[in-house]
Amino acid sequence: MSNKASLDDIKRIIESQVSGSEVRKELNSVNDKLDDLWRETNKKLTNYALQKDFQSLAAQVDQKANLSEMNEQLENKANKQSVSNALHKKANRAEIEVLLSRKVEAV
Repeated sequence: MSNKASLDDIKRIIESQVSGSEVRKELNSVNDKLDDLWRETNKKLTNYALQKDFQSLAAQVDQKANLSEMNEQLENKANKQSVSNALHKKANRAEIEVLLSRKVEAV
């Protein structure tokens, strides 16, 4: 009788087989979820800019003119009014010749 399995032994074996099957199902489920998560993460990562792309864009932005620098340059650039004022203040050649001839006559 000792060589024969008891009813309790058979129940334990069946329960362990059922329990092992359930564990395998759970592990397969977890594995599937991890695979899905991995695929989603890879999809999201492809949408992000790579570090080298970001550095290239940053370098291009640094090379672009700064708005405040551009405004400063534009303020320093002569406008029509300042050119007109400068021309009115400047003596023309004919006026200089007349003044010089008067000076020569006076001497």
